[in-house]
Amino acid sequence: MIEKGKDTIMNTIANNIEETLGNQAEAVEKMDGYIDKWYKYYEEKDFNNMEYQYSKIQEYFKTVIPLEETLKKARTVENLHELIKNKGKDFNLSSEEKELAEMLVG
Repeated sequence: MIEKGKDTIMNTIANNIEETLGNQAEAVEKMDGYIDKWYKYYEEKDFNNMEYQYSKIQEYFKTVIPLEETLKKARTVENLHELIKNKGKDFNLSSEEKELAEMLVG
């Protein structure tokens, strides 16, 4: 009985993760389209349509920001890993090196 409950919980979590990732992927695709349109209207100097596209971009930020934060963390890990590797697996990093690894992420 406990095993069944555990499986149910795990399935629910997996479904929620899949749904969240799907929503984020859809939001990124839509944002990309709105960004393209914003640039098009920028070139045409059409501020009213730029404003509309900008508002649509803002709507999707809430969905995409968690993904952006995860990507930044992954880039920081990548930078720190490469730094340690390039220093002959030396973990003694200066505070400046650690700071730079985070700054390079953006």
